[in-house]
Amino acid sequence: MKGNDLMMIKKYSIMALAAVSLALPATGLAVAQEAAPAQPQAEQPMAEQYSDDTLRSFATAFLQVDEVNREYTPRLQEATTPEEQEQIQAEASQQMVSIVEESDVTVQEYTSIMQAAQADPALAEKLTQYIGEASGGAPAPAQ
Repeated sequence: MKGNDLMMIKKYSIMALAAVSLALPATGLAVAQEAAPAQPQAEQPMAEQYSDDTLRSFATAFLQVDEVNREYTPRLQEATTPEEQEQIQAEASQQMVSIVEESDVTVQEYTSIMQAAQADPALAEKLTQYIGEASGGAPAPAQ
């Protein structure tokens, strides 16, 4: 994998993770995550913890979340008051969570995959491949 691909995955994973995380309190998942005991890291590489079907579903959801991000970023930048920014951000986050919930991964799995991709170059490479496939063979989205 090229360094640019890994940097792009990290950039988008941070953006999408932040967007999805902002909406978690509204879905009640934040409380469930806080209450869940920490699980020890498995010894196998992170890329092997997820099935190919799960990663493909993630890739499809990732592209749709990216579309929402592209749609709302200009609106957020044009907002003139903090209240307007909050409202736009909440709207975008709600759409992003809905997209993830409609995919074959949960919001928690989506977030977990995003975090794992930041730490595991093999997983990031696999996701780059699946994102490219899901986008019709084009490279992963760039901004």
